[in-house]
Amino acid sequence: MISPASQNERLARRIRVALSFVAMSLSTFVTAILNRFLFADKQEILIAYFPLIGGAFVIFIWLISVSWPLHLIPTKSGFYHKWNVLWYSLLHATLIGFSFFGAFIFESGNFDLFYSSLVGGLFTGFIFKGLLEWKALQDLLISSPQLRFTAPLAPLLFCFLYYWAFPRISPEAAFIYMPNKIQREIFLKELLHLKPGQSLDKLYRKFPYRNSQETMDCIGTLYNDLPLGNDMIHFESRNDTLLKLEIHRLK
Repeated sequence: MISPASQNERLARRIRVALSFVAMSLSTFVTAILNRFLFADKQEILIAYFPLIGGAFVIFIWLISVSWPLHLIPTKSGFYHKWNVLWYSLLHATLIGFSFFGAFIFESGNFDLFYSSLVGGLFTGFIFKGLLEWKALQDLLISSPQLRFTAPLAPLLFCFLYYWAFPRISPEAAFIYMPNKIQREIFLKELLHLKPGQSLDKLYRKFPYRNSQETMDCIGTLYNDLPLGNDMIHFESRNDTLLKLEIHRLK
């Protein structure tokens, strides 16, 4: 028969593992936003796609290098003392940075992903420590087996908030952190508020989206055809002035 102390220890470890996955997933979104300041002149993947691509890496790394050790380390270990938060964060950064990206980084000479993974690891540690010290959350998880079971689904909620809610609540603030498709949607929704003859300069300053496949005629008129949901938006401009705007329903 399992003693109450052993049952409590097992439950505490399960909660710790679930929260570690939440922390690692959330850190990919924090890293994407920070990457805008660290790698503003780098490729789009580091900024806009990191929560998606980095998230896939995080799941793999979490299964191998985080979830199993967390099951083995006793909850009363000095490893979890408050003053160890920096050590814990650095350990996560090393696991994420070297265990997955190491060979690729040194072979390609591209250290951007390495820097991103280190930042993600640091945030993982700090977020995880914050979750572990959040007593109200601990009590809620202890009393709700359903919540413990669904905690690993937290990345779906983060994706919804980041890629769907964020652009709709604050499109101007979200624009630079979004992948190309969402940037195009934000730009076109704002464009539809304009009328022929109005300047596009303010729109381009707020939402600097440019169609890589736009065409230009001999007098400098730009022609754009961009999809928006089930519609195709056609607009023409010259000297950043809107000349024509049409919406065609896609079949």
